[in-house]
Amino acid sequence: MNVQSLISIELLAPQGDDSMVVGFEPTWDIYPDAEGDLLQSDFVLGYQDFLGAKSVFNTPETQDMHKMRTNKYWHNIEYQRGWQMALEKISISSPKKTEAFCQNNLKKFDWKRWFLKLGAVGVVGGIAFNLTGCYPVTSKVSSNDRATSSNTSNSNSILEKVKQRGQLICGVNGKLPGFSFVNESGTYSGMDADMCRAVAAALFGDTSKVEFHNQSAINRFTALQTGKIDLLASNTTNTMSRETSVGVEFAPTIFFDGQGMMVPSGSGISTLEDFQGATICVTAGTTTELNLADRMQLLGINYTPLVFEHSDAVYAAYAQGRCDAITSDRSQLLARRSTLPQPQKHIILDEVMSKEPLAPATIGSDREWSNAVKWVIYALITAEEYGINSENIDTFMNSDDPKIRRFLGVEGTLGSDAGLPNDFAARIIKHVGNYGEIYDRNIGQPLGLERGQNELANKGGLLYSPPFR
Repeated sequence: MNVQSLISIELLAPQGDDSMVVGFEPTWDIYPDAEGDLLQSDFVLGYQDFLGAKSVFNTPETQDMHKMRTNKYWHNIEYQRGWQMALEKISISSPKKTEAFCQNNLKKFDWKRWFLKLGAVGVVGGIAFNLTGCYPVTSKVSSNDRATSSNTSNSNSILEKVKQRGQLICGVNGKLPGFSFVNESGTYSGMDADMCRAVAAALFGDTSKVEFHNQSAINRFTALQTGKIDLLASNTTNTMSRETSVGVEFAPTIFFDGQGMMVPSGSGISTLEDFQGATICVTAGTTTELNLADRMQLLGINYTPLVFEHSDAVYAAYAQGRCDAITSDRSQLLARRSTLPQPQKHIILDEVMSKEPLAPATIGSDREWSNAVKWVIYALITAEEYGINSENIDTFMNSDDPKIRRFLGVEGTLGSDAGLPNDFAARIIKHVGNYGEIYDRNIGQPLGLERGQNELANKGGLLYSPPFR
């Protein structure tokens, strides 16, 4: 097979206050085969002192990267996965330069739909990096159009890809009862899983048209940005930085939560002040980890975080007594407590440490797709407001109320204007139910958790939908 070098990408040297990447200027040579897949990627480091003894990047991880480079480790690795594995280890630019870099270079990559970028993130005991992505492009869309997300061609939208594929690929936790949990037979249940099914019902009138992919807290955004999943519904907190620097777009909040602490009932711990010198289990790559550090610093409490990438490992460590407490969203603590050997011997403290509005997320560059997902969720809320559920929906199809007729797609073009079937809301309600049904089925009945903030606004809660008009 004849292999030739297609492109060489050289990055500008960092300037000004971009201290985290000073002295690092990598170059990639990409070698595609006849089908356009990656055969090998040779990493050429522009500055030799990058792996030198005095470099702050001289870590086991970067040494591994050097070995991968010299040993041609990338042979026959699928394109996007190869880039993902490589770029999770190193930073190609500072957060301030990545967007400009994408805009200036996207046109070069029409031959392959993705180029990935990295932005440096927080440092906890070393250097850490977060993978983000330039947006998918074709020759029909300019980089400026894609960057502003305002003129996306229908043919390039994830919405159209999902329709053509005939299936939604949805990223979930997969191990959290009440939100997304897969049983021994491979069936998924939970509120997040039902949000994925609601999108599938809207598009296909069939809730089986979903392929679930379990995602850890650390890799969930990478999976979304690289196109591995179409939609992320994994008890994820909506934050400013995730919508700006990470580049995702959050749908409406589906569960208002807050961070809490769980401790053994005989521990004698009742307040945060009691955690002086304690060890606390927490999941890496979450707002929980950052909130814990902020709160303890504010209170002047010295503690030891015991951090794991996967939630199963976090709860296993807690169950084994390796930490004095475990912290996460209160709903998650409640759900996971039920899986412990003796649930009654663990208590969740009353103190709420943060705001955690949990919401599905899409890639931030695709307005058509994010709008579709957004209005699917609003349809669930509106259905409950109107008193329409999976059992009585047929009685509403002949309603004389104009707003209900528009909502159910009996008249008007609200659905088709959004790239959805006009009766998308009716499909969702018929196959999945309204928000209240989803809550009761997954949270209220099995976990015994009252609606509280997750009640409709007209009943004292925070759930509210704009008008379908």
